[in-house]
Amino acid sequence: MAVSDVFDFAVDAGTNGTTTFRVNKTAFGDGYTQRVQDGINSSSRRWNITVADRYDDEIQPIKAFLDAHAGARAFLWAPPNGVQGRYVCETYSETPAIAGLTTLTAVFEEDFAP
Repeated sequence: MAVSDVFDFAVDAGTNGTTTFRVNKTAFGDGYTQRVQDGINSSSRRWNITVADRYDDEIQPIKAFLDAHAGARAFLWAPPNGVQGRYVCETYSETPAIAGLTTLTAVFEEDFAP
């Protein structure tokens, strides 16, 4: 499936990512452990993004984009100082603040497709 939607909204500098490696382990009786990568996409990335203190006219298009993908459809996104890849967003939250400003936080998980 081709992905043509690009998340090109500006995110805050505090955005952070985590890489997780999927590994199959076998422990032997003498304390020896054998490890091997689990599959061809054995590492995946997860990013916690923040869009802080923005007015509603900036937050609404971001929410509309994420809602349109509904946690199931992948989109293209380039993490800070990174390479563009396929991601999904299954959850986001918003925190209203003073003077009509809102902070939106979301979790982007790397998506793999054939």
